[in-house]
Amino acid sequence: DLNARHQHWGDQVNKTVSKKLYEKIIEYDLEIPNEFGMPTYFDSQGSSSIIDLTLHTEELLLFSPKWSVVKQQLNQTDHELIKINLRDLGCKKSMQLMLQFQKKGLDTEDAQLFLAHPIAKGIDKNQIISAAFLDVSKACNSTDPNLLLTKLKDSGISSTFVSFIRSFCEPRRAYISIENDITSKVKLSSYGIPQGGSLSPVLFNIYIRSIFRPSPNNTILFDYADDLTVTVSGNKSRYNVMRLRSFINKIENSLREIKLEIQIEKTHLIHFNRKR
Repeated sequence: DLNARHQHWGDQVNKTVSKKLYEKIIEYDLEIPNEFGMPTYFDSQGSSSIIDLTLHTEELLLFSPKWSVVKQQLNQTDHELIKINLRDLGCKKSMQLMLQFQKKGLDTEDAQLFLAHPIAKGIDKNQIISAAFLDVSKACNSTDPNLLLTKLKDSGISSTFVSFIRSFCEPRRAYISIENDITSKVKLSSYGIPQGGSLSPVLFNIYIRSIFRPSPNNTILFDYADDLTVTVSGNKSRYNVMRLRSFINKIENSLREIKLEIQIEKTHLIHFNRKR
């Protein structure tokens, strides 16, 4: 169990920080989900923690070229370790960000690497990896501002920041200026959240985080802005499709609860395997 090993080894390795055990420090927020779909929690101080990686170095580099690990021998066993620095965001520790890529330093290329990893891993095991690519219809325009504010409060976000977001989501007026001519101001929609800035995708990710519940075995849910990708692995594509259909139905139900829906015409299914 990854959590048990984290607790056991982390206590010992924390004593070696002064010996420059780490090649690189990685910042990550709050929790990291492990391969079993359960989050790895951090030490009680909430400042930093160390996890025992189940990945090999080359696999980790495939995940992200920005990451690095070092080997350390504990109780005569080689372990690959990585230090995680936590930043106090004013959020409750129960908030799970899962595999979302709005964090600074992660971009579209990183999202593709995260998706490529389970596909490559499954192909190495002679499995079929089936991926369903989903698009949330009118994501920002369909976001309920009042429900978003409630989710922010429930996440432990400070009241000052919640007030700022309330102002950010308030109806705006717009006009068009051409040389010296200015049109009259038009009131924009009072629903949804403004688009075009870096804050809106982050708010949308918080808004839909309820869909990131523990996934079935061999099922992974990825999120990049308003695009969702679900992957399953197995020996038969028809069984993969059945599992995908069941899991996507659960996602659709969760999205309906927050007044969102999947855009069917933009949904695609791809099977990845060794066959050409």
